[in-house]
Amino acid sequence: MFFDRFKMIDILTTALIPIILAAIVLLPDAKGKVTESNFFNKDYTTALKGLAAIVVIFVHVPADNGNRLQDAIGSFAYVAVTYFFLVSAYGMQLAAENKAGYLNSFWKKRLASLLIPMVVINIVCYAIKYFLSDSPEAVMLVYLDRYVAVLLSYCLWFWCLEMLGNHFGWTRGTIDIINISGVIISSLVLYFFISGSGWCFERIGFIWGLLLFRYFPSFLNWLKKNEKPKRIIFLLASLALGIAYLKYKSTYFFGEYLLKIMLGFVILVGMSLWSYRMNFSKKILLFLGGISYEIYLLHVFVLEMLAKHLPMPSGLLITTAIALTVILAYIINLIAKPLVEKARRVKWSEA
Repeated sequence: MFFDRFKMIDILTTALIPIILAAIVLLPDAKGKVTESNFFNKDYTTALKGLAAIVVIFVHVPADNGNRLQDAIGSFAYVAVTYFFLVSAYGMQLAAENKAGYLNSFWKKRLASLLIPMVVINIVCYAIKYFLSDSPEAVMLVYLDRYVAVLLSYCLWFWCLEMLGNHFGWTRGTIDIINISGVIISSLVLYFFISGSGWCFERIGFIWGLLLFRYFPSFLNWLKKNEKPKRIIFLLASLALGIAYLKYKSTYFFGEYLLKIMLGFVILVGMSLWSYRMNFSKKILLFLGGISYEIYLLHVFVLEMLAKHLPMPSGLLITTAIALTVILAYIINLIAKPLVEKARRVKWSEA
């Protein structure tokens, strides 16, 4: 009986995080104007990236320190990564087609934004392990996070397509078809032949981001028509597919791949239906979104260090890890942000 009560306390403690986040999102914001023009603007994507980064933390809790609620939330964390990729593809396509000279400075800005915070985090993590007498290996200092590797691979693919398209005069339709085909083929190759090399189903988010940009006005109009029944339909579809996913997520191809992609798509569309009129200008959401990249890169390290050096109940470990990750991510952002901005301003000829 005591053991069951102890597990219940863990679950209730774990539930504090999603409850707090839900309250922040749902509480009315007197300053913000509620309108569909908020959909996928900078505040909208920044805030949702912050929420997604917190969700991802749940999936990487060490197995010996987890609980049922954490495992259930973590099972859907891949949707958050899909959303990260969606936003990246949307942003790159938007800039490529609307900002003059974007491709000329593409690599300078992308490498600065992705690599400088990662290097700072590598140094900080190395220093923390050294301080804790964990005998860190020097390879930590040059570690390339898999998430960053996937983003860089897409950046290369995207840049090559844009440059080739400009050179040969390809239409946007032709570039889009090649882009989508390349992402799908690479995704399938990774699943069938190179297991563990990178997220095979999450990277489909790159396709969703491209399609959202290409058909944004049509999609927004679709969201506004008969939105209430659509909200219910997609909510029920998400629940049905979610239950099926929890049951079949280990089933070869159907559960491990197709079901995950379908569920991710339905959740993302459903999320759009429920949130496209909402205002996400709340300071705490924008704060989390502003450090979401650092949160993502840091959270596994923080979880591992806490589990190893400060053993504690599951729920307390999760809440403590989230709090420490956010604090450390903020500090690192303060260090890395001015370095990134300076590097993005440097001219290649002067480098």
